[in-house]
Amino acid sequence: MAVVQLGSCGGCQLSLLDLGERFLEIMESYSMEYFLMIKEADAPPEVDIALVEGTVRHARHLAMARMTRERASLLVALGTCSVFGGVQGLCNAHGEGRWEESLSRAGAGEDIPMFTRRVMPLDAYVSVDFRLPGCPVPAELLWSFLQQVGEGGRPARETATVCTECPRTGRGEGGGPHRFIEEDSRPGTCFLEQGYLCMGPLTRDGCASRCPGSWDYPCRGCRGPSDGALAFQQLDPLRESLRRLSRSTGEKEEKVVELFMDAPQAFFMFSLAEPTFRGRRRGGTSGLVFRI
Repeated sequence: MAVVQLGSCGGCQLSLLDLGERFLEIMESYSMEYFLMIKEADAPPEVDIALVEGTVRHARHLAMARMTRERASLLVALGTCSVFGGVQGLCNAHGEGRWEESLSRAGAGEDIPMFTRRVMPLDAYVSVDFRLPGCPVPAELLWSFLQQVGEGGRPARETATVCTECPRTGRGEGGGPHRFIEEDSRPGTCFLEQGYLCMGPLTRDGCASRCPGSWDYPCRGCRGPSDGALAFQQLDPLRESLRRLSRSTGEKEEKVVELFMDAPQAFFMFSLAEPTFRGRRRGGTSGLVFRI
């Protein structure tokens, strides 16, 4: 195995270490050949499986991604940044300043890599065999995935949404829309029904609904869009969220959207770079069911 970091915070790599004693069990099936968090190495060697975290932000990342693809029998996009572009994809809403700056500085002789014009998922640059989204990747999913692959399996599943795992039930009393920081929510009641923005109906499951279910915080969509949101145009996150909030609050959609001054951050925090939504790559993203 090789664990490779591109442009990222390193959190999904820490999910691997957070397995604790189970990480040692995994190492009974895998030989860790490249993982800069725990051992030094110049470059990833030829391996059976490579876990690649992060996005391609500049030329050096692209070179590393291509080298890893050439040397790995199976390449796994690890984490939402790698699978959907993640939070880094928000820079796509703010022009090409970084790219233009890199041109200027490189022209002045500074030793900096060329930045990409925009953030795209890893599979826009190299072929990907499996996708494990999450910010970070849920440890239980990572554990199950590595076990199955270690036994020679090719795990895949069609996903549901965070709502299917959420213990919050019952209808709210209307009102809103509200900003979550402005007033306390009612425990046990669906956030959307209370007039709060919650991305649970459009976000893939697999996280055990930790934010709305355990931490009393609306889902922000860190696991990325569900298969349904990717496959059906009518499930566009912005339009569908406004429709649901309009229904629960009794306000018109034009009134609801006024609450969100930064629409990309509110509705596409982790998926603005996803080509299926942005229409920047013919055919969108293939192999939806292989996003574990």
